[in-house]
Amino acid sequence: MNLTKKVFIVLFLFASVNVTTLSIGGGSTVEAAYLKSYSYYFSSSKWITRNGQVSLSITPKNPLKSGVFVSPTQRNAIINDSFARLKQKHGGSKNWKNESSLKKQYMCHIDHAKGFKVPWNIEPAKKSTSSVTCN
Repeated sequence: MNLTKKVFIVLFLFASVNVTTLSIGGGSTVEAAYLKSYSYYFSSSKWITRNGQVSLSITPKNPLKSGVFVSPTQRNAIINDSFARLKQKHGGSKNWKNESSLKKQYMCHIDHAKGFKVPWNIEPAKKSTSSVTCN
């Protein structure tokens, strides 16, 4: 099979978060991201109400708080994996809606708030995201 695009394969390994490029023949490569558990990324997360708005309040651990990534590929893999862990834990809640906005707010916290502002709060009611407040 001739692959002309990069393919993203997720390997279920509980080792250090790592993204590596593997040759699969024919000049094609695969970028592999190693997944982690919820407890690797987060100390806690829970639904709260603040200022009349429902919010998922998240207390992150490293590597999320550090905001230091080896490459853009690693950053994206960690964001996607850690957000998937939040969705796995909270996605069944009636509060989990407007997922694209939740993810934009989440990404903003990783990129800007890092460990300087904890907890991170993402709000399903928000239609747009401020780069200053991430909400």
